[in-house]
Amino acid sequence: MQNETLTAQLDKRVISLWIDSLDLIHREALTPCEIVLDNYKVKNSLGMLLQYRTLRIECFSEALRNALMIGYRHYAVKAHALGFDLCFSVNGEWSVAYNGAAIAQRPPHTEGY
Repeated sequence: MQNETLTAQLDKRVISLWIDSLDLIHREALTPCEIVLDNYKVKNSLGMLLQYRTLRIECFSEALRNALMIGYRHYAVKAHALGFDLCFSVNGEWSVAYNGAAIAQRPPHTEGY
């Protein structure tokens, strides 16, 4: 039981650090959401199962998720700074996951290219 309690406390602290790293407008946009640390697994092209830790933003409607996804780059890069990927979900169903390291390496998309 102690390990579970310590893990829960550590998860809350990591989430708090991530939220504190966001600018005010992005932080306020997350107010109606629940943020949790989660795992997801993916098979690579060699058939190996890879497991990633992610900050999951649980939205309670698709409209809210779609609005938050406008700022996905900011959220994902800040999550990557703490060593996590970022995921959006609606009612527990994962909709999209982002790898902050890959996003940080790409220049932002600009009009006309």
